[in-house]
Amino acid sequence: MANSITIKLVGGDRFVADSAQWLMRLRHIIAAATRRRAAEILSRTRSYYPRGATGNLIKGLSVREVQGDNSRVLEQVRSRAPHAHLNEWGTKTRRTKKGWSRGVMPRKTVFVPIAIQERAKLMQDIRRILAGPAPEIGPGYPHVVETPTFFGNRGRL
Repeated sequence: MANSITIKLVGGDRFVADSAQWLMRLRHIIAAATRRRAAEILSRTRSYYPRGATGNLIKGLSVREVQGDNSRVLEQVRSRAPHAHLNEWGTKTRRTKKGWSRGVMPRKTVFVPIAIQERAKLMQDIRRILAGPAPEIGPGYPHVVETPTFFGNRGRL
């Protein structure tokens, strides 16, 4: 009769290692899709922005990858032009202190609708990536092996 039973998980370490590799491959594929969509946002926004005297509105657009942990992918598209918000949101009627009208800058929303459209396309890309076939993980599934341990058997089983 056994005094205790040892339960050993066999194949678990290979399963965990293969799962981690699969997740890293997925992260790289999703990161590439995210970079493509961020570049598309940048390109489309540049094509719609007006070319001013200095071109600062277009020159101020940039994309940068924000570093985080291994489970997160983030690309940030932003405009560093100080007057970008005026182009996107416009202004109300402006007046001087003496009351003279300086007019209204109409709203020309470009960036936000493009970003919303591209984010929706990115989500479709990610769903397609995740719906792909899962790789073979490990040499099989982990299984449990019971090993009886005898104490004080004095030569008997």
